[in-house]
Amino acid sequence: DSCQLDAPGDLQLVLLGFRDIPDSGAAEIVTAVVHGCVSWVFQLLMEPQDPNMNFGNGQRLLQLAAKAGRSDVVRLLLEAEADQELVDGSGRTALSWAAGKGRLETACLLLEAKANMDVVD
Repeated sequence: DSCQLDAPGDLQLVLLGFRDIPDSGAAEIVTAVVHGCVSWVFQLLMEPQDPNMNFGNGQRLLQLAAKAGRSDVVRLLLEAEADQELVDGSGRTALSWAAGKGRLETACLLLEAKANMDVVD
């Protein structure tokens, strides 16, 4: 965002690294994504948390949300700059999962966000 400063002053930029999630918290995150708990996922991303975190077998939050047809969560993850070109252990992207599961709204959302249709599963 932007704003205009009225007087000269010093600004400090603070860069925060992503927070580590203990193994016990991973199941909660996956559950929140799969069940479409947008407010919980939003809180997670504000901590800050890596939207591309790996949950075993290369599965990422975006792939899990796309597979479940959770367009609202997919939109939130895309805003957090989740990488839609990442593939899981089976070589599938979020778009591949959404299309393969018949999640039309989610697939269209990913296509609007310029998902690569040429990634081969």
